[in-house]
Amino acid sequence: MSGYLVLAPSGVVVWLATGGFSFFFWFGVVGGGVGGVGGGGRVMRGRHHRFCFG
Repeated sequence: MSGYLVLAPSGVVVWLATGGFSFFFWFGVVGGGVGGVGGGGRVMRGRHHRFCFG
């Protein structure tokens, strides 16, 4: 069990780097008008704008 707890953060990072990335990106875009997903939605929108404008 302790080994699983140690590997849990890495699993979260991998999840965010794959499907989680798209999920938070689209959720941030859709919920942007309502504040996004805490700070995550705004960060993703910021990256999107930088990508589009420069």
